[in-house]
Amino acid sequence: LTEKVELARAQLAKSIEWKGIPTGIYEMRRHFSNYFKYLPNFREIRLKLVTSMDQEEIHALLDRIVEIYD
Repeated sequence: LTEKVELARAQLAKSIEWKGIPTGIYEMRRHFSNYFKYLPNFREIRLKLVTSMDQEEIHALLDRIVEIYD
């Protein structure tokens, strides 16, 4: 799980680097669901991940995934 979170972080960083803040985050939304679709009771965090436009909030949510599920 930690590896998947780190991959999601790296992909988010590259997406933002390549496309800029709004577009990079928009394009990552669909990928977040795929990274973590196997986790039980993930709906609340997933909804926050796919609606947040704040990069720091997204990183905090990724940290929370590791805390809860690892």
